[in-house]
Amino acid sequence: MSQEHCFFDGDQRLIVCNRQYLEIYDLVPEVVRPGITLNEIVHLRYSVGSAPKMSQQDNLAWRNSAAVIRHESDTTIELANWRTDAWCGFATGR
Repeated sequence: MSQEHCFFDGDQRLIVCNRQYLEIYDLVPEVVRPGITLNEIVHLRYSVGSAPKMSQQDNLAWRNSAAVIRHESDTTIELANWRTDAWCGFATGR
């Protein structure tokens, strides 16, 4: 896969991610392993400077909102490390 990919279960725990996902967010595979929560990953991204240009609280509120969880979405976000995150989400059925 040439793009970043990650998949979470209905409890927002990581199932799998690829190398590109780790690289774009400056994360290490020793920490970002299956079972880590999305909230933990968001916290890690803020600690390494690869989070969106919004507060951590606003980011978590957006990611946990009904609009993102229950519906397909396609969002482009500028990150603090000057990269761009093209985020696609799919309904989890929650």
